[in-house]
Amino acid sequence: MSAARQFEAERQAKEDRQAKIAEIPVLPSGDVGARLRIVSKLMANLVRSGILRGEKRGHSVVFTLEEVERFEKTYILATEASEHIGKKGSMTAVAALQRLGVPPIAPYSELGGYIYDREQALRALDSLTQNRWSAA
Repeated sequence: MSAARQFEAERQAKEDRQAKIAEIPVLPSGDVGARLRIVSKLMANLVRSGILRGEKRGHSVVFTLEEVERFEKTYILATEASEHIGKKGSMTAVAALQRLGVPPIAPYSELGGYIYDREQALRALDSLTQNRWSAA
């Protein structure tokens, strides 16, 4: 194959890959922030740390639905954890999880929010509520 034909074949393959990527439905960061109930600074920190994987397109970041669902299945924010035990405000869950020995996935100073491994946090919180009811 001549160099010109090889170049053309590689160029066409690259265009085909880019076309496939462009067909994948994505969610803009504003929609993802609303769905996860997080502010843009926290989202930027999650993306920067690699915890939430997005793709830069122009001046914004977009996310696949698959990635957002992976994040929701893997992690829980303190606000949701508080709601899980019937309380309002994220600090209730933060204090409870700290007492139960469940650390956030990264320091608050790094992310700007308290985020936990979902399975570990829910297991600990469920044991807390079970112990409360069994003691009564």
